Amino acid sequence: VWVILRENKTGKEFFVLNTHYNQYFNKDNVAMSTPYYSSEIVKNRIDALSGGRPVIFMGDLHCNPDKSAISILKPTYYKLLDTRDEAEVVSGMRYTMNSWADEATSPTYALFDYIFATEAFKAQSHITANALMSDGIYISDHNPLIVDLYFE
Repeated sequence: VWVILRENKTGKEFFVLNTHYNQYFNKDNVAMSTPYYSSEIVKNRIDALSGGRPVIFMGDLHCNPDKSAISILKPTYYKLLDTRDEAEVVSGMRYTMNSWADEATSPTYALFDYIFATEAFKAQSHITANALMSDGIYISDHNPLIVDLYFE
């Protein structure tokens, strides 16, 4: 899903792309990992649709930061930066995938969710919020990300 947004005060436009990678696809009845291939598609979509505007890209990418699907996004023409690495203040949960369990007992321990932004943005804060509601119910099997981004 993508959109071009305009900041009312300055008239600056920026491109936002949100996605959810599948974990696997079947090729000749063999399960293949999709995150790498999905990142290649994302790079092409950003190039084709953003029109050179600053970019925010976010989603559940089904892979940890050390995987090639993440590393191929960073050195693109657009210089996508992981807001978790760039923010002045980083707080909250250690992992984004909670598997419907408390962080201390979650079997997953994964950082699957990301918000990337180009150098046109400054990340003031990056929060990995807790998906556990006060009534003990989880709103998702992922902890939500909250990032404050500002134009430089």
